[in-house]
Amino acid sequence: MTLRSLAPLLLLVVLDAQAQTPESFLKMVPQLPQASSYCPDCGGGAEVAVRERFQTEVRATVNKMDEILAPMDQRLKDALKKAEQQMAAEMGAQAGVAGGKKKVSSKERQEMADQALKAQFGANAPSAQEMKAMSKEERRAWAMSQAGGAVAGGASDPAKYQKMGQRYQDMAKGSERLTQIQAQLRSRAEAYGAKQEALNREYRELAKPAGRDYSSGGSSGCEERRKACRALLPKMTALARQRLEEIKGEIALWKEVEDIQARQVGLDKAPVPGFLAMKAIRRYLDALPTTFTFS
Repeated sequence: MTLRSLAPLLLLVVLDAQAQTPESFLKMVPQLPQASSYCPDCGGGAEVAVRERFQTEVRATVNKMDEILAPMDQRLKDALKKAEQQMAAEMGAQAGVAGGKKKVSSKERQEMADQALKAQFGANAPSAQEMKAMSKEERRAWAMSQAGGAVAGGASDPAKYQKMGQRYQDMAKGSERLTQIQAQLRSRAEAYGAKQEALNREYRELAKPAGRDYSSGGSSGCEERRKACRALLPKMTALARQRLEEIKGEIALWKEVEDIQARQVGLDKAPVPGFLAMKAIRRYLDALPTTFTFS
């Protein structure tokens, strides 16, 4: 291998010793295929080496990302579990539940959540399960009612109940915003996949000589496959580059998702910032080998 071909792998070694962020993950993405030499040459020459080098770089990068993400994923799970236990303990204290067990079962958490809601908002308060089943509009309306209802009802400590109501209102707004962001991210990913499939269909049509489909491999029809690859490679590269730019712009959205999810379990900030954006970059890179398969 030449020094130039080793450059992406050497970069992985350098980045391994640095703090990992979405931006550092972006630097790990190999250069996308651009030259027509990436396409089949029907003789198994230098073009095969070009394709294999690209595939090797992608696989090595994905493996390195997995090594980095695995302990981050565990840290996130541990932090969320701890926050969930803390929230359960607080709900139990608010509801007058004694004991303070460190390990709380799912059923016990449900019961404590129900008791906490009733302790704070009266016997007619919805259960935690009923709250979960509410639509975002229903949750928001209920939360807003808690912010002002206590004053109208002559509560002994209206300021306290206003604060509680505001907290639930903020949680409802956070859930609504989370749904919006997730829908936006999902829509972009699906649009990218649809464009990929459209280009793949175009390639298969161009690679079909004399009405026979040789696009699945073999020596027959190689010239047609080479022409189809040369015609589609610039389009596929442009699409992949466009998607990468979209992902760069989505880093802020993923951060917002992390912040909302953290607040919903009682944390002030995301326990592993940047993790979701880094996973998105990893998913993009993992799909590249199939994106640039011309055989």
